[in-house]
Amino acid sequence: CFECRTAFAGYRRRWACYNCGHSFCGPCSGYQAPLPHLGFTEPVRICVACAGKVASAVALPPDSPVAETQNAALS
Repeated sequence: CFECRTAFAGYRRRWACYNCGHSFCGPCSGYQAPLPHLGFTEPVRICVACAGKVASAVALPPDSPVAETQNAALS
């Protein structure tokens, strides 16, 4: 993970931030925001660092399909 430096393994999924393009683990990329400057008018996944720079960023809810997939993989 670009943020926490955790290695990706079979159970730890790699996510790309749509804003900066780096690879992150789920907890470090658990935000969404529209990025109209890149052509994304609907919210897309972004990392924690980019979420601090984008005023419209919101955290993914724990019961979202993405979060549920991550939680199931870690169990």
